[in-house]
Amino acid sequence: MATANPITVAPDTLAVMALELMEQNQRKPVTVLPVIDLANPEPRQLLGLLRLHDLVQAGFTTSPAAERP
Repeated sequence: MATANPITVAPDTLAVMALELMEQNQRKPVTVLPVIDLANPEPRQLLGLLRLHDLVQAGFTTSPAAERP
C-alpha cells in the first residue's frame, strides 16, 4: 500500500460500516478500503479490497433519506 497508516477493516465488518468509514474520513477521501486479517496482526495480510464505487453500485448508503421501506 502506498499509505503508511491506511484505514483498514476486518473481514466481518458490515459493508454499510465500511462505507461510513470511507465517507467520513477526515484525512482525505477514501475510495478503496483494504480488508485485513486481524487474527494475525504482524505481518498484516491483505484479504481483499472494498471499492467505494462497488458499494454504492450495490445499493449501500449511509444516508437515512435514501433507505428503502
